[in-house]
Amino acid sequence: EFESNEDYPAYDPNKRVDQFRLGGFSAEVELIGQEELEELESLSGIQRAWPEYDFEATYFGLSGSDTKYELSELQFDANPDPEDSTVVAGEYPSEFAEGDIVVDARMASTLGLSADELIGEELIVGIEDYTESTLEYTYTVVGVLEEAATNGFGPPTLSTGGTVIIGEQDADILYRETAETYEFSSITVLLEEGADSELVQADIEALNEDYLVI
Repeated sequence: EFESNEDYPAYDPNKRVDQFRLGGFSAEVELIGQEELEELESLSGIQRAWPEYDFEATYFGLSGSDTKYELSELQFDANPDPEDSTVVAGEYPSEFAEGDIVVDARMASTLGLSADELIGEELIVGIEDYTESTLEYTYTVVGVLEEAATNGFGPPTLSTGGTVIIGEQDADILYRETAETYEFSSITVLLEEGADSELVQADIEALNEDYLVI
């Protein structure tokens, strides 16, 4: 059963949107894998590194309900900061536990619940994998945002069709289970306090002269 309202269009399993994404300044993008990620994390001055996960989110709905709504964006927050986001119910965690999500406020009204009632509810999220099959994942709502939150690392962004935010742990699980290969077009690194950014950049470029460090 697929429904829509003024906030969300009905989920249409037959609707397809083809997109292309390139990294850097070349049509031939050298992908970064597990080994290269571990090499980056081992460099002096780097606190941690995480890939830019990319997902094809399709729908969401309450667990146990046959009604699904179109989900335009599934974001992940690898470096959560509760002070950067305004919640109207629950909390924005400083560290996401596996299975915890934060959603935007419009989802509550779409599901016929108040923001407070949505806290603790289980949501089903449909993700399309590289074979174009849709896999379902169950998450628990721990926070409801006044606006949508950060994607990986940065200021809040707003999605026109509703947003679900997961932590890095769940993002890694999703990517391993839905992507064809565990490779990425870009990596974000967080420097240790007091680290010399120019030295760290030189060390990164020394690993691979084709890396574009920005």
